[in-house]
Amino acid sequence: KLFTMDKAEYMPWVNFYTEFADKLRPFVENRTHLIEKVKRVFITAGVPLLKLEEEGKPVLDVDPFTVFGLFNRGNSLVNRISIIQAFAQEFSVASPIPETFDGIPLLNNLNSLFYRFGEKRKPDDINNLWRFYLTSLDYADNPTEENRAKFVELYDLVQKQSNILWNITMGLFWIRPYTYLNLDSTNRDILQNPKTMPLDFIKKAGKLNVVPSAAKYLELIEDCKNVLDRESYEYTNFPELSYFAWRLPKEEINQWRANVGEAIGDAGIENIQY
Repeated sequence: KLFTMDKAEYMPWVNFYTEFADKLRPFVENRTHLIEKVKRVFITAGVPLLKLEEEGKPVLDVDPFTVFGLFNRGNSLVNRISIIQAFAQEFSVASPIPETFDGIPLLNNLNSLFYRFGEKRKPDDINNLWRFYLTSLDYADNPTEENRAKFVELYDLVQKQSNILWNITMGLFWIRPYTYLNLDSTNRDILQNPKTMPLDFIKKAGKLNVVPSAAKYLELIEDCKNVLDRESYEYTNFPELSYFAWRLPKEEINQWRANVGEAIGDAGIENIQY
């Protein structure tokens, strides 16, 4: 084994993020208050707040995934801890504050919003993200057919919006890490590597070179959970899988990327040479 998974290493962030996700629920009806609280967070943390609207324009709205992204960007560890401590204080989060963030997908610092500025976004873009956020929590906590249907509808809706790509799966993983699979580039490499996932899963998943539809994404989640239940990998759930991917030496990932080429679905995954 490459390492021994210790729940103590990832449970603090899982518990904190899950609780914080619920703390944002009430602000669907009062986003002005949410923006005020976010501004106070960054004053308390002593860290500049990411620009949430185009220069010279007031910040009138924000979505919950972007709020999460404010402490899931490429900041220094010291700044990340300062920011998350300030969020815990401002939003009365009771869970212990995480001090390490291995395995948590990060947004690109140059594109950390889930919406576009001003006139570049459509009128319902942020509202749609709020609806999807709440539905995603509902489906994770109560996976009824009705909630699944709502999830599928809204996932496919927001996935077409500007500034939404793989980051939507990262956001889902932040808010309910045991339910939703993160498909950032690091995780996609792990999911397509015969050293880290079985061939039958890789073949069914395909190349993962475009953001999947809701139906494909949920199928991928179910297939991945089945693999983790039946196989003897170092990882047994999505936080552990993401942690494993995060800890895997980058040279191994780069070698895999170089070798895989067009093998999946074309030359045949069995023919990949290491």
